[in-house]
Amino acid sequence: EVIPLLFEARCGGFDYVVVTDCDPELAIQRAVSRGMHEADVRARQVAQMGRQERLDRADFVIDTSGSLEELKMSVGAFWAEFIRGTFPGKV
Repeated sequence: EVIPLLFEARCGGFDYVVVTDCDPELAIQRAVSRGMHEADVRARQVAQMGRQERLDRADFVIDTSGSLEELKMSVGAFWAEFIRGTFPGKV
């Protein structure tokens, strides 16, 4: 299940939580390139839980800073480790 504000909504009952993460400025650039206004993106970031707290609460973190191809490789590596039960944590 995908819940963008999982921690803020205080949802529970999950075995594990996977968080995707990149530098906040990169996230802003990407959102603006998809048509959002920079001020709106920054306001959303301020309204949400802080990055470090979100990362600290995650069971697993997937870095989305690279290219789409790099992301596909990271997710594949994560999934392979996950199904083996070795739980990578950060990829």
